[in-house]
Amino acid sequence: VNPQQTNMSSLAAARADNFYNPPDWDPSKVSRDQFQGSKGSNQYEQRGEIRFEMPWSVWCTSCDAHIGRGVRYNAKKEHVGQYYSTKLWQFSMKCHVCGKPIVMATDPQNCDYKCVKGVRRKCVSYSADDLELIELKGDAHKERMQNDAMYRLQHTEMDKQHKLKNALRLQSLFESQQRQKNDYDNNCKLRRKFREHKKQKNALQKISDEKGLAIPLLPECSEDVDKAKQVTFKSDKKRKLDRLELLQHESIFNDRKRKKRKLTSLHDRDDDDKNRIDTKSKSAAKEKQKMLLLHRMQRNGQAQKQRS
Repeated sequence: VNPQQTNMSSLAAARADNFYNPPDWDPSKVSRDQFQGSKGSNQYEQRGEIRFEMPWSVWCTSCDAHIGRGVRYNAKKEHVGQYYSTKLWQFSMKCHVCGKPIVMATDPQNCDYKCVKGVRRKCVSYSADDLELIELKGDAHKERMQNDAMYRLQHTEMDKQHKLKNALRLQSLFESQQRQKNDYDNNCKLRRKFREHKKQKNALQKISDEKGLAIPLLPECSEDVDKAKQVTFKSDKKRKLDRLELLQHESIFNDRKRKKRKLTSLHDRDDDDKNRIDTKSKSAAKEKQKMLLLHRMQRNGQAQKQRS
């Protein structure tokens, strides 16, 4: 036998099962943690406390505060007795409003809890009709149905009404279930619709980016096309042709007043042309400012996309 195998170090043994077993520890007498003086790995092992959840709604007898079902407390768990072979446990805690003690205990005889001190139970009773449950009848009901004709007739009519009511309810439940039966097909239709909407949205976004617009575009409709066709833009070409035709057909041997009138009309037209040029320059400046603003909006939108 190899002496190195027999004289295995304690460190190697600890590495084998991730626990260190002291040489003078007897597992049949005491646990490893108790032998090493461990305080425990949780609050129950350290202080005997657990997280207790209130089983039903109660009222605090000291401050008359309502404590709802499911409210959790740090409670001290104590063994107070036995019910046959079942242990009786008692839980002590403090009210979160007034700080007075509350004591609850298990009741294995009734499969429930009982209030020992500090609280009283909020009694709420429900009938089978309120919970929409089927009430099971006992042997006395069966015997009376066989012997009492009036009782049998009354319950027969009531059973018919219940049957009709439940039939309508079952029909509505069946119809709602049929609508959700083909869930795979409905899911496919919905996803196909979303896919088409996404493609249309991406196409509009592409057109908006090509035109340098930083605003989302709406889909085109026939009403917008008709209104766009009705819009006409005025031009000075027709006015210039009318003036040229007037000059060509007028005589050069008119009197002086006619010439003066013509000169004044020409001056007025020149003034009109100057005003038109000024308005054109103003409109061109406005268009330039508009294009600069759209360019800035486009750059801001691209910068936000890169950041996201």
